[in-house]
Amino acid sequence: MQPAKPRIEVPPTLTWLVDERGGRQWLEALPSLVSECLARWQLHIGNPLQGNVSFVARAITAGGSEVILKIGFPHPDSGTKQARSSSGTVGEPCG
Repeated sequence: MQPAKPRIEVPPTLTWLVDERGGRQWLEALPSLVSECLARWQLHIGNPLQGNVSFVARAITAGGSEVILKIGFPHPDSGTKQARSSSGTVGEPCG
């Protein structure tokens, strides 16, 4: 039996993006983007942190390392999806 998928909700701090070009579509896709990154990097997610332009959450790798998952709203000044550990290691972008 597979573990239950975590329920991913859009944090209230990101709802302002609905009025940005492409924001509504990104917000609707965000739970799937998070799930894709969790599967790709074999992460177990914690509660979201206070991100204003990106979805940010603490996570634990399959090996037990603590990391931060960050998925930024795609615009020219933003970064990409990444997982960064306390050692500074960055996972390859997903999505």
